[in-house]
Amino acid sequence: MAHFRTSHLEALRGGSVYHGMWLGSDSADLARLSSSVGYDYVCIDMQHGFARAGDVVRLSDAIRSGGDAMVVVRVPENDFTLIGMAADAGAEAVIVPLIDSVEDARRAVAALRYPDAGGTRSWGPNNAFMTGDEPGCASRPLLLPMIETAGGLAAVEEIAALDGVDGLYIGPSDLSFAVGSRPGPEEQATTEAIARVLAVTQEHGKIPAVHTGNGEQARMRREQGFTFITTSSDTGAARAAFAADLAAGRGAE
Repeated sequence: MAHFRTSHLEALRGGSVYHGMWLGSDSADLARLSSSVGYDYVCIDMQHGFARAGDVVRLSDAIRSGGDAMVVVRVPENDFTLIGMAADAGAEAVIVPLIDSVEDARRAVAALRYPDAGGTRSWGPNNAFMTGDEPGCASRPLLLPMIETAGGLAAVEEIAALDGVDGLYIGPSDLSFAVGSRPGPEEQATTEAIARVLAVTQEHGKIPAVHTGNGEQARMRREQGFTFITTSSDTGAARAAFAADLAAGRGAE
């Protein structure tokens, strides 16, 4: 089975709406379950989640064993080695946090491109050898820089225009800090910043992506025009389900 499922890449570039699960734990069982439920992608979070470099292949395999979900990795920082590692492990999209300038975005683009395409990525076909995939260099993961800082917001048009940037992923909580607010009930400044990033992304024909905490928020973002939408997290959904079952069992209102 090929690790790069070109149908996912083509579907997203064609405007299909993808709903995803955010994997904050390092549980292969929850990774597999998320895919089997029918999420369009599962994101392995290496920044704030518990997964580390040695977990990516294991969790990717679990995602693929559960269903057809796209494997996404959020690396912990804009680092050449970490971005290349996620790509070598077979990620189909890489989310890079805290992009603060167009130069930051250029470095992320270069980290996913081999030298023959103007990048700096190193040749590392070990995962392809393990799976029997063709160790070619024609395909690369989608790149979704996160717009969540004041610098990134100021440079959003230049970042969106870069060749090699496939979409922009909004982190509303950190973006709220960037505009003088804070996470929680969305204030007007955050609403306006989100709308601005969405509009710029759409104008450049890129994938508009956003983080949400639950299905209701995700539905609102879909109606707003986002097409790559983190709809829930494994830990958040598990906690809510556990609490609801416990309350029902105890007969609590």
